[in-house]
Amino acid sequence: MKTRQNSDSWKKKYVQLWEKMMITYHHMKSSFTVKLLIRFICLFLRVVFPVVIRRILSHFFRDF
Repeated sequence: MKTRQNSDSWKKKYVQLWEKMMITYHHMKSSFTVKLLIRFICLFLRVVFPVVIRRILSHFFRDF
């Protein structure tokens, strides 16, 4: 039961990050600024970086 709560919170966190990223992208399309571009890149990295790290760790450490 506890695992389900953790997975739900994990999913909510990433859904919120994707929503923020899409809102930022929409604002960036309507009025482009460097600040919005940097924010979009940071949000994108916050989504992609943990997945890449997890893949690397699981590749090198099979039981991780």
